[in-house]
Amino acid sequence: MDVWQLILYGVASFLSLKSLLVLMEYHKRRYTQQILLQQQANQKQADEQAPQDASDGTVSASSDSAA
Repeated sequence: MDVWQLILYGVASFLSLKSLLVLMEYHKRRYTQQILLQQQANQKQADEQAPQDASDGTVSASSDSAA
């Protein structure tokens, strides 16, 4: 009966490690996707902010050199 317990222990260990690896991979993909979405939102906000800054009468360095 000791051999069967050892086999059962080995199979249980394999399944638990496999499950852990799948969970970690899922977490990595989800975290990476969340960071990419945050970066896109920040870029969109920066893009929307730039035209507002230009339209409110502020002078940028490039327009100073042209004058």
